[in-house]
Amino acid sequence: MAMNADFTRRVVEHADYTPWRPSPMPGAERKMLDRIGGEVARAATIQRVAPGSTLSAHTHEGGEALIVLHDAHGDVTAGSDIRDPPRCKHTPLVAPGATIMLKLHRFQPENRAHIPIATDKACPVAAANRPGVAVPPLFDHAHKVVGLET
Repeated sequence: MAMNADFTRRVVEHADYTPWRPSPMPGAERKMLDRIGGEVARAATIQRVAPGSTLSAHTHEGGEALIVLHDAHGDVTAGSDIRDPPRCKHTPLVAPGATIMLKLHRFQPENRAHIPIATDKACPVAAANRPGVAVPPLFDHAHKVVGLET
């Protein structure tokens, strides 16, 4: 499947008008934003997990990056940014329910760091060539710089 796969073109997805679709994980639904591939894909997704759901253990061969958009006061709170490296295996703990923005298969193979960041505690840095704009840095690697701009 190829969905919004031409990254040279700007695409705007309005989340209120994008349908929730079932996820292979019971208790989870997703809104697909971009995708290159089948179920295992380079993808960006908004995913929500119903309270009381238990997600099975799984491995992300290409790594995952996520930011928690909404939670019901679980261990990982809204605004948390988490980067799990390629071949990471985990069992997500989302018992109270959560909504996350998830990006898969975006890592370079040598990038092996697990990085949890509380974005509400990140110190903004002045954006180059953008007077008056400050962006909290989330990740800086040889191939990619990620910040959070609201």
